[in-house]
Amino acid sequence: GLNSPFNPAAIQTTAQLVGDEFVINGRKVYITLAGVADVALILAKTDDKFNQILVEKGAPGFEIVRRENIAGFRTTPVNEMAFTDCRVPKSNLLGQEGKGLSIGLGAVSLIGRTGVAGIGLGIARGCYEAALNFAKERKLYGKPISELQAIQFALAEMNVDIEATKWVSYRAAWQIDQGKGVREVGADIARAKFLGCELANRVAPKAMQIMGAYGLSEEYHMARRLRDALNLFPAAGTQEIMKITIARSILA
Repeated sequence: GLNSPFNPAAIQTTAQLVGDEFVINGRKVYITLAGVADVALILAKTDDKFNQILVEKGAPGFEIVRRENIAGFRTTPVNEMAFTDCRVPKSNLLGQEGKGLSIGLGAVSLIGRTGVAGIGLGIARGCYEAALNFAKERKLYGKPISELQAIQFALAEMNVDIEATKWVSYRAAWQIDQGKGVREVGADIARAKFLGCELANRVAPKAMQIMGAYGLSEEYHMARRLRDALNLFPAAGTQEIMKITIARSILA
């Protein structure tokens, strides 16, 4: 996790090498699962270099400060972490010394963004299936509302969007499985993340409209899905960063 996520080179957390130990000072905010994980992997600055360092739960000077109250993903705790003269062995260094930034950005790009695309796709499919089933069962003037052309058009649009995003996301994930790196597949991953976020935030409110007042009921989980969809925009890089990545690729 980074406390300066859109300019990682400007992070403030430091890890000074003292003998055979790193002494870590700083804070990390909006860290998913920090409160339940046994080990934290942090990016910290050592002089003018960046390192990825493993910090075990319970290490002296490592504290989970608070749980953030976010709009969505309420089943997944998001916490702030604080490090005050936290000492860990030098052997806790992940990868080569000074390569932490490239390791971190690679993980965010390859795993984080592809994962966000998949989450967006899952949210959209859940909303679509709920709206589809509702439209088949809900009757107006004695007929299912699925027979109304306006409802059919909305369902068709959602179906097309989901199928298109699915294959873009699958293609990006497949390329990662083939061993391709960020330079080769970065733009495809950015496309998948961008589409996944847009998809979830387009399908969720449309599905809620089909369901009317029932869409606001917690019984159908539509409000939860909409809140979760909104959380995807800043995850693993904003939509604007995805556009920059794509633009650089097509203009290279």
